[in-house]
Amino acid sequence: MANTEFDGIRFSVEDGRLERLDDRRNVTLRPQVAKLLEVLLAHAGQVVGRDMLCREIWGEDRIVDFESGLAALVKELRRELRQLDLDSEILETMPRRGYRLNASEPARDRRRRGMPKGARLAGLAALVIILLAASWFWWPDRDRDAESALAILPFEIYDETDALPEHLDLLLADALLARLWQLELEQLVLIGRTSMLPYAGRADVGAAVARDLDVNLLLEGGLVSDADGWRIDSRLLLMPGGRVIWSERVEGSSDQPIDTAATAAELAERLGQAWPTIRPQTRRLRRSQ
Repeated sequence: MANTEFDGIRFSVEDGRLERLDDRRNVTLRPQVAKLLEVLLAHAGQVVGRDMLCREIWGEDRIVDFESGLAALVKELRRELRQLDLDSEILETMPRRGYRLNASEPARDRRRRGMPKGARLAGLAALVIILLAASWFWWPDRDRDAESALAILPFEIYDETDALPEHLDLLLADALLARLWQLELEQLVLIGRTSMLPYAGRADVGAAVARDLDVNLLLEGGLVSDADGWRIDSRLLLMPGGRVIWSERVEGSSDQPIDTAATAAELAERLGQAWPTIRPQTRRLRRSQ
């Protein structure tokens, strides 16, 4: 397949190589990141839906945590574009829809007869005007609708009775994730547990997840159980930094067994009720995913 050129960059689909045309600086993309760029370039200037991107990158039958996996690929692609002095905002997040590559019209197979120089300049000028107008028009909405990403850590268990179910730390986190998914809180992306597995046991799990998965919200919690009863505390942390912006407690007596699903539903419901107030604190303007 012929090379593709955009914004002063030559992209080779065959080996994933990105090279600046002026000074020959280059980076090589991993295969999945290269496939992401290939699809976006094929639809330059258009919104490409998440579902389509996931199908093109992983295929129909692969079982993958698509949402967090795609977010990680987008983040990596933006980082590589910055290495070549391209503005990472060339790859734009369209909330609840997908992504758009705001690149100049890609040129494929440079051996074909080109347009007259005057026509090319006129077309480029028109494109610049359109992009500037679009930026001016959409900027307020982009600021207002920037998404947040939330990861849920396994709950810490402090049990003095040895009567709690096994793996309750993971059960609570999974139930809470499932319930939040059902609530579909506005502009909130949820990170699946499979994406969290590589970080299990790390002392810096919060910082690592926030950095690697571009998560700006972490939900952590702990369960304390003794002869008098049990209580579950849950906290929402704003990353980086770990500032607590929301917390709730659910508790019960010693003769009241812990209902994991009901407890998760109650915590999720309270978070959902508070989300309109919390959300303005979590917005990430001009974010890099």
